[in-house]
Amino acid sequence: MNNSVIYRLSISFVCFVIGMPLSVYGQQAQRKIDSLIQAVNFAKSDTDKINVLLALSDAYKWSDILYKTRYAKEALQLADRVKWDKGIIAANIQLSGVCAVCNRDYTQSIKYAEKAASVAKMSGNKISEAHAINQIGNNYMQLSQYEKAIESYREVLALTSDPNVELSVLANMGVIYTQIADFPKAIACYDSSLLLLETLVRESGQANINDTLQEALLLITIADLYREMEDRDKALANYNKVLQLIKKVSARQLYLEILALKGIATAYYQMHNYDKAIEYYNAALNICIETDDIINKIKEETHINNQLGLVYLEMGDVAKAMTYAQRSLQQAEANNYQDLLPQNYLNMGRIYTALKDNKKAIGYLKKAIDHCKQSGALVFEKDALKALSDAYEQADEPALALDAFRQYKAIGDSLYSLNRVNEITRIDLKYEYDSKKFADSVSQAGNYQLKIQKQRVFTYSGFAGLAVVLVLAFFIYRNYSHQKKANILISKAKDAVDEEKEKSDALLLNILPVDVAMELKQHGDVRPKLFDNVTVLFTDFVSFTVAGDRLTPQQLVAELHACFKAFDVIIGKYKIEKIKTVGDAYLAVSGLPQSNANHAEDIVKAALEIRDFMAARRKQFPENTFEIRLGINSGPVVAGIVGVKKFAYDIWGDTVNVAARMEQYSQEGKVNISEKTYALVKDKFHCTDRGVLNVKNKGHMNMYFVEAIS
Repeated sequence: MNNSVIYRLSISFVCFVIGMPLSVYGQQAQRKIDSLIQAVNFAKSDTDKINVLLALSDAYKWSDILYKTRYAKEALQLADRVKWDKGIIAANIQLSGVCAVCNRDYTQSIKYAEKAASVAKMSGNKISEAHAINQIGNNYMQLSQYEKAIESYREVLALTSDPNVELSVLANMGVIYTQIADFPKAIACYDSSLLLLETLVRESGQANINDTLQEALLLITIADLYREMEDRDKALANYNKVLQLIKKVSARQLYLEILALKGIATAYYQMHNYDKAIEYYNAALNICIETDDIINKIKEETHINNQLGLVYLEMGDVAKAMTYAQRSLQQAEANNYQDLLPQNYLNMGRIYTALKDNKKAIGYLKKAIDHCKQSGALVFEKDALKALSDAYEQADEPALALDAFRQYKAIGDSLYSLNRVNEITRIDLKYEYDSKKFADSVSQAGNYQLKIQKQRVFTYSGFAGLAVVLVLAFFIYRNYSHQKKANILISKAKDAVDEEKEKSDALLLNILPVDVAMELKQHGDVRPKLFDNVTVLFTDFVSFTVAGDRLTPQQLVAELHACFKAFDVIIGKYKIEKIKTVGDAYLAVSGLPQSNANHAEDIVKAALEIRDFMAARRKQFPENTFEIRLGINSGPVVAGIVGVKKFAYDIWGDTVNVAARMEQYSQEGKVNISEKTYALVKDKFHCTDRGVLNVKNKGHMNMYFVEAIS
């Protein structure tokens, strides 16, 4: 899903983090703080003092974490002491916001918001209760715990009749469903928002410009979602509604016109109606020329030119494709549009491949891949790797073509896993709309309910046993006189089935954890589960591809087997669950499916043993083995079975992603741990603080090398 959908909603009325009002900072900010500090000392009552302390906390910038936290905590302590419910609620909500926005500690933020909600509920303050629960939902959304976020938002809708709150909550729900690619439910949420907005306008008797613009943004978002669902007729209908709607506004809304025209053009492009696509892209370009908004104007021109290049390339007009693609690339590089450059480089690579200029094609495609790696744009990286493989093949470089193709397939597997996570989340989100508020939307959403049929997994022994029983039944039916012989055959068959069953059970236990295997045997499927406290280990061999150049395929596989076999023994000693190997990477987790209070300590011990094993092996076989990096992170994960054929037990979540980043930012022969793991093991191991490192797609993170047991 294109992130522009989410971005547009965020700038209109969605608050993704916390619904706290941001203080205005300017030349008067410090004077305001100074006056509030004086007001604390002259407050006439405890309640006045609490209000001033909260105002003081709110007056500081979000970067001033120390002061924002200090004054909010002082307010909470005083409110607790005097048992003033309103102050307790307000202070907890303020601290919840500080934890989320300043510290990104969403778990602690939830605790403060839950306290506020609890006190508000007991005191009958539904407005504050709704505010607190809304913050809980926002935090769960940040933690990607979408089921809990949706449940919180449902509570908010049941508590409040404030249309502004309802609009915000419905939009957030739409964002969640969009994130997990459940577009029908996302559309239902946005349709409900649209219905609510239209009702408010109708009741007020007039629509101001903000109402109209908000309605237009919703229609564009709904149209984009229909386009993602390949329902292009509905997409086109909604884009055209936008064009009709903004004609009613006195001041011409050029940017919205551009978005709608681009959407129409893209829909026609996807329908392979290239003439219509070119017509509407050019119409959007002409409006770009009219607008005075220089920043948006140039960026939109850049994107549209690139899209026109794609259209002409599809039509086989390589010369025109090159003209538009070069124009777009020049604009993107001149203005440093990092989000557009991967598309530009990919487009140029494809055009030069069509021209059989393999050297230039490969150069541009490599640039596209580099930019994708920096931004984490997996879909574009996958497309660029496939195009690179084709370019290498055309250049008669089969080894390089194969390597690029393998990377392309690996990213495909990653995207498949991500889609599986989204599918699991969609299944778990059992959401029904409140009939009073959203009757119309429910009717529409009902047409899109997910129809997921449970599939059962059978072992070969199950089929074999069934076949044997049927054959024996046939002979028993045909020949009663041979009853004794049949009984002997039944006994032998039963023994054979039991033997095969034991083999299949042993194989199943080799693939899956015991508890998971038992659940699969008993119920035919395994429900995904959330584990709150686990620790994840990633290992990876340094310069593995270089080692592959100096070793024969047989030697390479044999060495991998020897290393991974040793890893299996080490983690088995600590009852750690091996998840999988992907190429030269090894993934394991401690704390599931059986909880383990020492999950972090056990996995760090195992990691140090793996490190020491590889160091010893390097001394023994310096040319035939590898250097290793290890990374560890702790937190919650979702675990479950992926697939039906060749199924596998796997884990997902941000905890896994951060563990992978810990490995990537580790060093040869080092065990790199995150801040969360460090907090769990700092008293049991000697750790070296590496300071704060800037991690791709994660921001600044503290990391530590674990050296030895303290």
